[in-house]
Amino acid sequence: VTWGDGFSPSTDRCVVHATVLRLWASGDGFRVILVENGWDDKTDAYLPGLGRLTVRQNATPLYAGDRISFRTSLRKPINRGNPGEYDWETDCRHNGIIWLASVEGEDSVVVASRGARWTPNAIVFRVRVAMDQFLEHNSGKILGTYSERFSNSGTPKQVRGFLKGIVLGDMGGIDHALQKSFSDSGLAHVLSASGLHVGIVVIVSLFAIRVATYFVPGMLLWIPFSKLGALASIPAIVFYCFLVGARVPAVRSGIMGVVIALALLLDRRWNSANSLALAALIILLMNPLSLFTPSFQLSFGAMAGIFVVVPDFMKSARARNGQEGSGGQTDSSSSRRVTFYLSLVVVTSIAATLPITPFLLQTFHSLPMWTIPANLVTDFALTPALAFGLLGPAVGLIFPSAGAWILAIADLMSWFIIEVSFFFANLPGSVIRIPNMYPGEFLLCFVAALLLIWFVRNPEKKRLWIPAMSGLVLVLLICSLRFRHENNEFKVVFLNVGKGDASFASAPDTRGMLIDGGIMNQYFDAGKSIVRPFLDWAGVQSLDRVLISHPQMDHMGGVLHVVERVGVAGILWNPIGKAPPHLRSIFNLAGQDKVFEVHRNIRPLKLGNAVVTFLGKPWSGEDRPSGRDVNNASVVARIDYGNASFLFTGDLERGGEEELLASGLPVSATVLKVAHHGGDTSSSMSFLKAVSPRIAVISADYPSTVRVPNPMVLERLRSVGADVFITGRDGAITVETDGSTIYVTTGRQYGDGPRMVRKAYR
Repeated sequence: VTWGDGFSPSTDRCVVHATVLRLWASGDGFRVILVENGWDDKTDAYLPGLGRLTVRQNATPLYAGDRISFRTSLRKPINRGNPGEYDWETDCRHNGIIWLASVEGEDSVVVASRGARWTPNAIVFRVRVAMDQFLEHNSGKILGTYSERFSNSGTPKQVRGFLKGIVLGDMGGIDHALQKSFSDSGLAHVLSASGLHVGIVVIVSLFAIRVATYFVPGMLLWIPFSKLGALASIPAIVFYCFLVGARVPAVRSGIMGVVIALALLLDRRWNSANSLALAALIILLMNPLSLFTPSFQLSFGAMAGIFVVVPDFMKSARARNGQEGSGGQTDSSSSRRVTFYLSLVVVTSIAATLPITPFLLQTFHSLPMWTIPANLVTDFALTPALAFGLLGPAVGLIFPSAGAWILAIADLMSWFIIEVSFFFANLPGSVIRIPNMYPGEFLLCFVAALLLIWFVRNPEKKRLWIPAMSGLVLVLLICSLRFRHENNEFKVVFLNVGKGDASFASAPDTRGMLIDGGIMNQYFDAGKSIVRPFLDWAGVQSLDRVLISHPQMDHMGGVLHVVERVGVAGILWNPIGKAPPHLRSIFNLAGQDKVFEVHRNIRPLKLGNAVVTFLGKPWSGEDRPSGRDVNNASVVARIDYGNASFLFTGDLERGGEEELLASGLPVSATVLKVAHHGGDTSSSMSFLKAVSPRIAVISADYPSTVRVPNPMVLERLRSVGADVFITGRDGAITVETDGSTIYVTTGRQYGDGPRMVRKAYR
């Protein structure tokens, strides 16, 4: 029950009572709140673990300890089963989240009772909310007008989102463009509350102690400044870790900081590596699932590299500069100090990057190439950005005007960092993208990285062969991955995009064709969250074609993001009147010269050795149709590869099916992408008998509250001899063929059913 095993919430709406625990994230018009002690009125039972409640368009003040009620449909955090997806399920379990809920509207949450105001959790929560509101109202206020005049990237809104991210650990205000710029420039670590952030907290606490001793110098007669500072830093570190949500990088740094402070208080020596090991042990004892999260792997990997390399580098550098030895004389040359600082930043960046390179490549399928220069330029600005970003709201809670002026310095530094991130992210070759690595390739990459770390720690001329060979291995590995062609068979991957359609078809020696791109609305973009990560995982840098079956958002919504991030040679659609605004945006982004119409009057298209034939009728009306006319104008595409055939029907309804059968065109196919998500307005018995599929794939949520897929459609499919697969139940459905035998693989196990691994159809 602790992990939610056996918990299977009903899809019916119910009333849930729960206690607010902490604020997880916030942004324009939404808040994500963790709640505990959930109670389901419908089943009259407690809900296991924590709940993740998304509250939209609701300004009701909520604080830790408040008992609230809301009506919702409960869900479990379950991975969709798509290749390349983020392990959302493990991430939620790692944070104790067992169930999900969302509400919208001013009356969607009722506060049954207010919690105690002076519990530690309530105090942290209220301080966080107050700081968040101060940042929301004041960040960018003074700088805003000027930054907008000479910048198209570092807008006040982005500055505000960045500050909320580094000060409070709240990523909700960081838009996609800003996330991408930090990721592609190698500055993604800046957004994570970690060692640097905890170090700034310690500096601020030491500054406060220095001010206190200035006014009350008698304190130093009782306790030395070093111990007084250590004593003050412990509660400051603990408070900050809880303020940012007790995330792994902050907890790791917090534990190490507390260990060092305790060593100073007890007059004991401390060791960085031992402190890091102790932090890892404590975190894993508290939650073993942390080991499998990217935050743990990247955080501890980077720190381990720094602790292995940097101390020896500093020792040898000081010896070379005369800071040690030579009678203890100190070289005060400014140029040498600058050189030492720059060298330290470079070596630290290399030491932090090398150990996590294999994990970056395997998890995010990308490697930023400008990490070192980007960090060199931004390191000096990050310290004042965070220091004044913390100090401004803290002062502003008592003296709002003074806090706003202090925050202006943080705004300026934040704007500069954002501008640098956009600059390096947009340089040619800023990111190397590779497909998924096999275990042997990952191990080879990891060994090469470790050898490079060992050389950086002990650089000697006689060992130059180590970086030369390791670098050569990494270059050859990355090149082989980028140009790897593993699709020796024709393959179609039907992605699980929920209430929408998205498929990827690829033949040997082709870049592939995307057929629809899933849904996009104000809350979710399948192109960004599902299709693009899959293409990165598959190593797809550009597409031969994108086929849009018809202009509805559950099919074309995610295409916009894909076209924005991936090169496309051509967009295919069946012109049915004037294109709607979203479709026009796709066309403009791709280029109007790359838009082609497809219907039965257009000759077949070659996709490598596969032949794509278009069976749908051309639209004869002048105005854009609506409702069923749009569905029946769907592009119907048949792909033949050897003796295997695939039929894609979009949202074709019975009227369109009857017209297609009357045309006499060949519709029989081995694999059928079932029309209209398995709805009862499609898939008539006469049509299914004509197609006679061995395999039927339905793209839909499962189980569904809108009877899609319809039970009668499922029965009709089985009656014609088809094995039925549903993306919402089975995850991504991968169908491969050599032209004679077809193999099917499912992306996940659903319930007690098995995960299918390469079942053959002949």
